[in-house]
Amino acid sequence: MNDPLKKFRAEHVDFRRLLGIVEEEVQTLAMAGRPDYAILLDAMDYMTQYPDRFHHPVEDFVFAHLAQQQPQVRAAVDELHAEHRAIAASGTALRQRLEAVVNGALMPRAALLEPASEYVRVFHAHMEREERLLLPLAERALDAGDLAQIELPAPDHEDPLFGSREQHRYQALQRRLAARIGCGCAVGGA
Repeated sequence: MNDPLKKFRAEHVDFRRLLGIVEEEVQTLAMAGRPDYAILLDAMDYMTQYPDRFHHPVEDFVFAHLAQQQPQVRAAVDELHAEHRAIAASGTALRQRLEAVVNGALMPRAALLEPASEYVRVFHAHMEREERLLLPLAERALDAGDLAQIELPAPDHEDPLFGSREQHRYQALQRRLAARIGCGCAVGGA
């Protein structure tokens, strides 16, 4: 997809689907059940590998270009950049806790429940604000010529979970996503 703004929206749909699975597992944890820690770990591995390394840096770059053209959005763009850093840090910390649990570490439920719930809440709110505020502004202000002139910070990287090539690392997660679609399960979050 050549239009980064359309790609952002499409990827947000995918991220919501994945966060829906995280929410299901967090609910299981909250109800004193045994969540699928391997699925949670795969989800957080993906979230720290693809959105944090490829999606958010491109958003930062495009929205910085928007702020150059429309200085009144500079504060919102700066806030967005700060959120990207905070999301990456909290996602990495959560992934590390999940790795420890999968590798046999014992920890209180709250040590996973609270950061996982907060991560999902913040990520949903973040995407909603982008879609409500910055994406519509960028879609109005940046035409195809502007978007073509923006030199994106990284080459187009194949999404390892939602891309066209199946990745062995995420096979269980891909099956879970397919099962959610097949059951008509609602997509999580706002």
